[in-house]
Amino acid sequence: MDRSELARLSTRGPAAPLASLLPSAFLPEPAPAAAPLTGRPARESDGRRLALLVPSAAEFPRAVADRLQVKLFDRGVRVAVEALPPEALAARLASGDYDLALVSAHFAASSPALAAVEAAFALGGAASARRALSRLGSADPASVAAEIAADAGAVPLFASGLRASARPGLAGLVAAPDGAVDLGDLWTLPARGGR
Repeated sequence: MDRSELARLSTRGPAAPLASLLPSAFLPEPAPAAAPLTGRPARESDGRRLALLVPSAAEFPRAVADRLQVKLFDRGVRVAVEALPPEALAARLASGDYDLALVSAHFAASSPALAAVEAAFALGGAASARRALSRLGSADPASVAAEIAADAGAVPLFASGLRASARPGLAGLVAAPDGAVDLGDLWTLPARGGR
C-alpha cells in the first residue's frame, strides 16, 4: 500500500507519508522516508467482514477509508466502513472493541513529549495517555511514540496540515506581518435563522 497515495487523497493541502507515529517536525533528526506497507499474501477468506471504524465528522477524508477498503479487498479481506460520532469512536478505541480504525491525531503541542501523549490519547484514550506520560520519564519521545504505536497496533499513514477556507461565516482571519495565519484564532459564525 502506497502511503504517498493515501497522503494525496487525504486533503487538498500539504500532506506527507509518515515513517513513525510522530511527524518529522517533532523528531530531532529527519525521519527516514516512509516505506510502502507490505504484507503476507492473503489466505482464503473465512467470509468474515471486518469493520473499519472512521469518524463521522464532515472534514474526515472519506476517500482514504474507501481506498483502504479497495486495497484490502484486493488482498482478500472484506471490509465494511462504519462511521461513528467522535464520542462513540473514542469509547470503542479505549475499550479495544474494533477490528480496524482510522484515527486522526491533532497535535496542538510543540514539544515532542507532549505530542507523544496526544498521539497516545488519540489511539487509546486517557489510560493510554497516562501510560505514555509514565514512560516519558525514562525514555526519549521518539521511542515512547514507537512503543505507543506497537501497543496499539497502529500503522502511521500520513500527516497533513490544518486548513480553513475563507467564506462568509469565517471570522478571525488576520495575517501576521510575515503572512502567516494562526488557525487557532479562527472561529465561525452561527448560520442565520438557526439556533
